[in-house]
Amino acid sequence: ELVALKKHNPALWNGNWGGRLIPVETDQPSRIVSFARAKDGNEVIALFNLSPEMTRFTLTDGPVEGIWHDAFSGEAYTLTFIDSIVLPAWGTFVLNRKPLPGGN
Repeated sequence: ELVALKKHNPALWNGNWGGRLIPVETDQPSRIVSFARAKDGNEVIALFNLSPEMTRFTLTDGPVEGIWHDAFSGEAYTLTFIDSIVLPAWGTFVLNRKPLPGGN
């Protein structure tokens, strides 16, 4: 699924064809790796729990506030700097600013 997302979203393309990596900071930097990328109106946020434990964290900086859509299910989420996010051990959460085609 991640490879298909990368192939179809210009923000995730390699080199000069893709979007610039924008840091997204959290209050759990030793466990959560996070970034945003944007290109030609395509915006993506990727959050990865690189620990063997469930981790609760808060986003603290970066271009994240607003409505986002799960890159795989299309479910909508509103991200803010005050809400907690929970990821399972080794979990990922990838969001698009635009909904999936088909109305999700």
